Amino acid sequence: MNVVGRYLGNVGDWIQTRLLRDIRQEEDGTSSAPPDPQAAHADLRVVFVNRPQPEKYTSNRVSTAKYNLISFLPLFLFEQFRRYSNCFFLFIALLQQIPDVSPTGRYTTLMPLLFILFISAIKEIIEDIRRHAADRRVNVQEVEVLKGYHWQWIRWSKLKVGDMVRVRNDSLFPADLVLLSSSEPNAMAYVETSNLDGETNLKVRQGLAHTSKLLEPKDLNRFVCTVECESPNRHLYEFVGTLRELGKPAHSLGPQQMLLRGAKLRNTMWVFGIVIYTGHDTKLMKNSSFPPLKRSTVDKVTNGQILWLFFLLIVICVISAVASEIWSASYLSSAWYLRFDDIVISNFGFNLLTFIILYNNLIPISLQVTIEVVRLIQATMINYDVEMYHEESNMCAMARTSNLNEELGQVKYILSDKTGTLTKNVMEYKKCSVAGNVYHVDDDALSKRLKEGGGSDAILLKEFMTLLAVCHTVIPEIDSLGEIKYQAASPEIPDARYDEWKQRMEEARLSMHMREQKVADAAELIEKDLVLLGATGIEDKLQDQVPETIAAFLLANIHVWILTGDKQETAINIAYSCKLIDPTMALLIVNEDSLDATRETLLKHVHEFGEHLKRENHCALVIDGRTLKYALSHDMRTDFLDLCVSCRAVVCCRVSPIQKAEVVDLLVQGTNAVTLAVGDGANDVAMIQRAHVGVGVSGQEGMQAVCNSDYAVAQFRFLRKLLFVHGNWCYHRMCKLILYSFYKNICLYVIELWYAIWSAWSGQTLFERWCIGLYNVLFTAAPPLALGLFDRVSTAETMLKYPVLYKMSQESQFFNFRIFWLWVINALAHSIVLFWLPAWAMAHDVMWPNGKEGGYLMLGNSVYTYVVVTLIQYFYQEQSGVDLAFGQSPVR
Repeated sequence: MNVVGRYLGNVGDWIQTRLLRDIRQEEDGTSSAPPDPQAAHADLRVVFVNRPQPEKYTSNRVSTAKYNLISFLPLFLFEQFRRYSNCFFLFIALLQQIPDVSPTGRYTTLMPLLFILFISAIKEIIEDIRRHAADRRVNVQEVEVLKGYHWQWIRWSKLKVGDMVRVRNDSLFPADLVLLSSSEPNAMAYVETSNLDGETNLKVRQGLAHTSKLLEPKDLNRFVCTVECESPNRHLYEFVGTLRELGKPAHSLGPQQMLLRGAKLRNTMWVFGIVIYTGHDTKLMKNSSFPPLKRSTVDKVTNGQILWLFFLLIVICVISAVASEIWSASYLSSAWYLRFDDIVISNFGFNLLTFIILYNNLIPISLQVTIEVVRLIQATMINYDVEMYHEESNMCAMARTSNLNEELGQVKYILSDKTGTLTKNVMEYKKCSVAGNVYHVDDDALSKRLKEGGGSDAILLKEFMTLLAVCHTVIPEIDSLGEIKYQAASPEIPDARYDEWKQRMEEARLSMHMREQKVADAAELIEKDLVLLGATGIEDKLQDQVPETIAAFLLANIHVWILTGDKQETAINIAYSCKLIDPTMALLIVNEDSLDATRETLLKHVHEFGEHLKRENHCALVIDGRTLKYALSHDMRTDFLDLCVSCRAVVCCRVSPIQKAEVVDLLVQGTNAVTLAVGDGANDVAMIQRAHVGVGVSGQEGMQAVCNSDYAVAQFRFLRKLLFVHGNWCYHRMCKLILYSFYKNICLYVIELWYAIWSAWSGQTLFERWCIGLYNVLFTAAPPLALGLFDRVSTAETMLKYPVLYKMSQESQFFNFRIFWLWVINALAHSIVLFWLPAWAMAHDVMWPNGKEGGYLMLGNSVYTYVVVTLIQYFYQEQSGVDLAFGQSPVR
């Protein structure tokens, strides 16, 4: 009926960019000879089918883990020594190895440091083992590969470039394949790409007519060819290749023949394909990036304060060393009873190193191991929260890393995928409109009207239903005479007119200059004078409690942006449905075709905001992927970001996976706000990895997002408790833990400074060595752990009921430069009282019945006891409340 339908279905394929050499070879008929094996180079990949592969390509095994056996030690040490505290303690440990320098022994810092690194390494190993386990579940999946004349099941990880595979219905493609043939006529196959671009409508892929008859293993085994194609890249919708069979003309390959890893075969019994790209060379993985080593904002702030505290420590040490020199010079001759002649007088440098070692515990060495233990237990609490268990999918919340627990309490922007994240990703037909009449799915009026017949509307309705059944894509059929007819939603076209149009389209396709515009012009010649038969209404329902969750986020001053590969109309409708956008909002829709037009539109909107720019306004910005490409260019990034942060909501549609990541980068680099990216598909992996916190939703689109995430949930609504309760609690608890740890160490060890004043700046320690060693390990170990695990600002019910409470953690009210130094000053004040009051009380009194005084250790032990008692009392004063309700593990 309509041969033109086939061409309309393949317009996307015609737009592909062809190599000039291949086109000339096709025109000259000189492409029958197979390429030389040496032709494979960095810019061109040559795949040999049913012949030895001369070049070894990337394995099909994928890994989203941070470490392997070789990289673990260097990467782990790099991560650990990015913390200034660890660098400082390593420095102290090295100083203590110098003979006669350390007043506290040679191993009092080295052994705790090694213990801390060991505990941290164990935690990292446990978390990375989980990532490896998730990767293993993907890699051990099996696919059928042709071995001789038989199909053999092998693991995905064993798949190689050049292998011929058979993929069955409802199965994911294990690698990027070139489609040869299928169970459908003319090598057609239906593919679901929601895991790649977020679109749930099925796409049609079609193999070459030349390969469509390869239906048996014996045919495939005799099929000797080469596939010459572009090098691996991240462009999901582009592919340039040539299939060459010995002694036959070459055939061009394009996106229409590509089956991408991550997509799923649907409504097709099986397909045969050639493996072209494997593992991290696939387009799916090219849109991902190496798992970053993320650090929380609290970690960064702590790092900065440690640096300031280190400078303060150096100043105190220099003052002490100078004072020691002055005292020695002043009293060397008069203090004959100290017998200076019997000892070697130290110089300034020697004294400086002694005081650095003496005062080094102002920075708590136990802080890091305490933080690691607390984070691990906090992550376990998240994992076993029964209120974030989804019974339908039997999935619990999962903390795949514990380094970012407190970051969950400071999120300012949530960047969310749409399909499968906000929606259920289950498409349901609801109604249709034909000839001005609306027919609902549960209404029998449609069937009655079809049975009655008669009238133009009945004719339109019958044709509409026929086309709805067979023309959701272009479908070829073979009639009783063996002729192929293409059914499509397009009008009858005379053969002469079609032939004329076909010739023009072929010329446009082969053009190397302005090819895209010429193809579009040719397509417009045929895409006119069409008749609109009707429209269907398809619903992808929102997940449970999505509008309520987004409303709570907005009350908590969390901005929600939607980044989707779907159509603009669909994205806007979903934004309305989930209450992100309301009817009273002004919509700023930016859809431009050029760089200049985009710049003009952005500047126009920026000027319209005036003094309200960079402030939240009651409006929403909608932008498509084509315009976004220009908006993210260097000279417009700032204006675009200013425009985005001035809007209450932002919707980016028709965006690629890498564009999602670029939007996240724009926020991360352009603001100081904490970002959270959430998605469920492989197309969301890049943005999940780029955001401060990445959350994967275990939905209909596989486990790629979960495997690359920091946290995983089964439903979008669980983000509410993850942020408002666990995030807020973890942030508050971590802040209290860090502040208290610094307080208790400064409170005790700055007393060494006060004692130095009393002991002629000699560098003598006041406390017994075992007391020093057990201070953090035994006597004051429990309070920081209790604060880090059980302290809470308010109950979970209160946090969920009043989202505005989230602002306290979001705005860093519990931990910042001012708060940190107030605690330091408080510790200094307490240390003054705790030393000088006992020192004054014991200055002249006899301590024992035998008339002897107790010596410096008597003073030291007394002060030590008063310090510990004071710290326990201060702990009870600072705790907000205790939560012992951990929940229980659901049945998995």
